[in-house]
Amino acid sequence: MRVVAHGGQHFLGLAILALSMGALAGPVTFFGEDPNANLTVPPAGASVAAKAAFQSQLNGSQASEGFEGFALGQTAPLAVFGGTGTLTAPIAGGRIENQVTPLPGVTPGRFNTTPGGKNWWQSSTDFTLTFDHAISAFGFYGTDSSDFGGGLSLELLSGTDVLSTLIVKNPGASLGASGSLLFFGFMDTTQAYTGIRFVVQQTGTEPDVLGFDDLIAVDSPTRTVPEPSTLVLAAVALALAAKKRRGSRC
Repeated sequence: MRVVAHGGQHFLGLAILALSMGALAGPVTFFGEDPNANLTVPPAGASVAAKAAFQSQLNGSQASEGFEGFALGQTAPLAVFGGTGTLTAPIAGGRIENQVTPLPGVTPGRFNTTPGGKNWWQSSTDFTLTFDHAISAFGFYGTDSSDFGGGLSLELLSGTDVLSTLIVKNPGASLGASGSLLFFGFMDTTQAYTGIRFVVQQTGTEPDVLGFDDLIAVDSPTRTVPEPSTLVLAAVALALAAKKRRGSRC
């Protein structure tokens, strides 16, 4: 970070303000979409790049879920993330799917994103993940979210309280063909969450069905963010150093 001094107390106030704002910031999000993925995960696609950027920041105990251990058609409640770590999360709403029978003349849109896998989770209504202990980062692949103009958002929960709402897709945005692929993730170094509610917003006369796969959850903060008191001390040190340099040039 480059800090530019504008003089004495003014610089000190700006430094403290900037650093404190960084410490109090909410979730940082990662998003990439391939509207014409055509039922595949493109190796050089925007969604893959977003997932790589998200994973490059993770530093805690990770758990993942590709839905491969469940039977076709199995519905909630499901205990996901089982066997991949200490994290478990009952899921309510939706069902396991591994095939889509399209309507005549309609290209199927939801698909598996796990290498060598076949299953995914799909839903046309809201569903919730409730974690057995708090998480600070979460990501997933979403398929077929662009063809009916619906919307998707995540409500980040502490118990029943909604602490933050993240917009993944605005209703009507990026209307495109079936078979789209997106990656969405968030990380929060100042707040942990015990649940995530996926809010599926419908806009048309036909319900839009969305696919979800390769969920990633992290149960501890990612990059370490200093405490506010540490940030203030750092800002003071920067201000004093800048003032000393200016004095030595007089």
